[in-house]
Amino acid sequence: MNDKDEMLVPCDYVVCLLDLQGTKDKLAKWTRSPGDWQETPELMKAVHDSVDPLRSFEKDFIERFNGFTQSMTPDEFNALTNKDKEVYQRSNTPSVRVERFSDTFVFSSPLVNDHGDVPVKPICDILVTCCLAMLQSLAKGTPLRGAVCVGGGIWLNGSFYGPALAEAHYFESKVAGYPRVIVSPTVLKLLAGGDFSQDREVDGVMRDLAGDCRSLVWRDVEDGYWIVDFLGPGARRKFNRTGSEVFHPVKRAYDFVRNAAVRFQCSNTKLARRYYQLQQYIEPRLHLWGIQP
Repeated sequence: MNDKDEMLVPCDYVVCLLDLQGTKDKLAKWTRSPGDWQETPELMKAVHDSVDPLRSFEKDFIERFNGFTQSMTPDEFNALTNKDKEVYQRSNTPSVRVERFSDTFVFSSPLVNDHGDVPVKPICDILVTCCLAMLQSLAKGTPLRGAVCVGGGIWLNGSFYGPALAEAHYFESKVAGYPRVIVSPTVLKLLAGGDFSQDREVDGVMRDLAGDCRSLVWRDVEDGYWIVDFLGPGARRKFNRTGSEVFHPVKRAYDFVRNAAVRFQCSNTKLARRYYQLQQYIEPRLHLWGIQP
């Protein structure tokens, strides 16, 4: 076996795919004749209308994601005992890698670290990120759909590839329907299984994190799929813990969804129903954020 073959050894990953919606219609406005890319006001407006929301979302999103994944400062880490440092490091590795393909974001992290532990923090980081992404995208009028899955994969020329990503794409494109993030049964089984580490202290930390993860998912009463509960009690506590200012974005997100459900009633009944489904999810949770429907 040569070196290239040895690199193609799959392992288990947690993978999240998030896809911004509505870009197809915006790209269709890049009307032109073949070979004609003159910078007319109409063309440049169409370009900015489609690119600016994506660029803004990516900038804010990645910055906040990096903030969520920083759970301890260097000074706080140095103040720990050697054993606590070991527990912290084993509980927080490996890190989550982020990729963007056009208007799609992919997050991935191996499920086993160098010590043989099953680190839960990457899953927790991904679920919190999904909460943030759902809220931020709706507040800016650019909804998204996605999925979080567990399965096999490899890194191929700097990009993630494997059945875990294929499954995430299937759930996003064929199952999600309205703007939401599906959580696969394999993720739920992993979080409920326990036995994350042979080290008792590390395992205890992992179990606590698994509880945090379970508080961020909810079973959709309409079709029985588990989804990221981005406005639920778990997300409310998580955002409080990180000091995120989310009350105004929640109001803007709710107003966008409600108005979209009305706006599409005559022109696109399929979209109107999807936004109405999202509105039905949001309204029972508004009281958690101090907002009246």
